[in-house]
Amino acid sequence: MNAMETMQNARTRLLLRRPFFGSLALRLELVQDNTQPTAYTDGKVIGFNSHFVDQLTKQETSFLVYHEVLHIVLKHPWRRGNRDHDLFNQAGDYVINLIVADDGLPMIDGGLFNRAYDGKSTEWVYSDLMQDQKESHSSQADDQGEESDHSQKGLSEYGPDDVPTMSEAASSGALGEVRDCADANGLDESANTDWEGAIQVALAQEKQRGTMPGKMLAAIEGRNHSIIDWKDALQNFLTDAGNNFDITWAKPSRRFIDDGHYFPSHKREGVDHLVIAVDTSGSVSDRELVQFMSETMEVVEQLDCSITLIPCDSKIGKVQQFESYDIPDDAKTFKLGGRGGTDFDPPFDWVEENLDASPTALIYFTDGECLFPAEPDYPVFWAMSNVRGFKPAPWGQSIEVKI
Repeated sequence: MNAMETMQNARTRLLLRRPFFGSLALRLELVQDNTQPTAYTDGKVIGFNSHFVDQLTKQETSFLVYHEVLHIVLKHPWRRGNRDHDLFNQAGDYVINLIVADDGLPMIDGGLFNRAYDGKSTEWVYSDLMQDQKESHSSQADDQGEESDHSQKGLSEYGPDDVPTMSEAASSGALGEVRDCADANGLDESANTDWEGAIQVALAQEKQRGTMPGKMLAAIEGRNHSIIDWKDALQNFLTDAGNNFDITWAKPSRRFIDDGHYFPSHKREGVDHLVIAVDTSGSVSDRELVQFMSETMEVVEQLDCSITLIPCDSKIGKVQQFESYDIPDDAKTFKLGGRGGTDFDPPFDWVEENLDASPTALIYFTDGECLFPAEPDYPVFWAMSNVRGFKPAPWGQSIEVKI
């Protein structure tokens, strides 16, 4: 039996044993592709290396097809945004493997599995993995070096001696790669819409059968819930912009002083100056502005740094400068003004014209409804409200802020 027949049989078994996933698997064309070492899906095909498939058991081949279909069900080909490709694949595998385990299927040896990620979105897991990666940078760099052996060989195809075992692929997050579903204009949103319709039909049929475990059903129904706590993402971003936390007793944490407790504050060496730009255009509501500023204070007051606040619509408002330990207690006391049209350029122009050195980072709060300027030479974090839908910026790090 050749590899194509093996994959076709695995898809048929999935249709018989897991009709929800099997019916969706039939929508994906099977393509032999030995230019990559294991398998992948881009929302249109399941590509596979014939030599990799040839070494798999029947159970492992079924797992592989199931795995790829779950990438589609969870919308991974449309959700990566600007995130690191390999790390996003790993995050997706952690979420998928929890679903597989809850479905009662045996886990592949070495598969990425962590019960701490139960109920978490792929984006949340990605943020957590990113934090872990930063905290163990040197060891991660060594691991990545080992995993890149194939690319270093410069192979145009992966032969039988070049492909990993199932266990090796599962432990590295390379078991069934997920690629962006793209067309000539970027992400193929029409394919996303088609898949959503197909998933809804298959889900309705599955509910009639009543055979899917409740926990698994909840995970699938929540597949579009990609929002994570943006404050966690901001802290991860600042970890990248600066260095590690140190304890300092020089400035106590205000959060506990009113209760009669005196705790040390956290000082992040390396974060010297943050610029916070706030979109005050007419498309941003008062509620969004208050939430932007309130939640920013919770994160920024932990830092020992200078802060420049730049309210901006189509023009710069009143620029305010203060220290992180002396920010206003009430978000409503910030002088924001604005309510004109939107232009993202002025805060970046102000930094260029008024600062002798680049800031450690710039945090920009907005609803995202404007053309983006050229990318500066310092880190930028875009915090975008979800009121009008979320679309990541073309550069920098973007996160959806739930209003």
